[in-house]
Amino acid sequence: MKQPKQVATNNVVHLQKEVTTNPSSTSSLPDLIITSTEAKERIDKLQKFVKTSMMRGVDYGSIDGFSKPTLLKPGAEKLCDAFGFSKTVDVINRIEQWDVGIFSYEVRVTLSNKVTAVVEAEGIGSCNSKETSFRYQDPFTIVNTLLKMAKKRALIDAVLSATRTSGLFTQDIEDFPKQDRKGGDAPAPFTTSSTVIFSRSIFSSKEATCTCDKSSKT
Repeated sequence: MKQPKQVATNNVVHLQKEVTTNPSSTSSLPDLIITSTEAKERIDKLQKFVKTSMMRGVDYGSIDGFSKPTLLKPGAEKLCDAFGFSKTVDVINRIEQWDVGIFSYEVRVTLSNKVTAVVEAEGIGSCNSKETSFRYQDPFTIVNTLLKMAKKRALIDAVLSATRTSGLFTQDIEDFPKQDRKGGDAPAPFTTSSTVIFSRSIFSSKEATCTCDKSSKT
């Protein structure tokens, strides 16, 4: 009897053709949108505005031990007007424990272009009743002060980012008690580009329970 013919099957794996990319056709770095000459002109105009339109001791202040002056609220508002920014303020986090007198506020300030409505920058600022400056005061009488202080810090943070003036100014060092002002550099002209970084301590979670309010505005 004739045996049926067996048909062998092969498992064929089709390999995709390797695609090669010409390195010269792509770039890993973004293109500059302004020339170095234009960037220098902007910096020169900004420095001229600071020298001619902003007052030391009112718009910004020098603190012994720090190389850059601190930008103050009047100066931040003046820069907002000069650059044509509108401000939106949101309280994004708050702790209010009236039974024990513990208060903390975190505020976000958004700066937008008045003409195009494009968001230019956001700043975050916080303040709480456990800070050294407020720790020994009656906490129930400084609630509004804490909120306004958080708003001011957020505003200055946003202005420094939006106007690219962090190379000229720092912030908040005027709020530190003198014994906490530890800087290694002697005062220098505000054109220096050194950076000063600060950290603020906040009370532990054992002392307070955080209650958030994402929609409150001031």
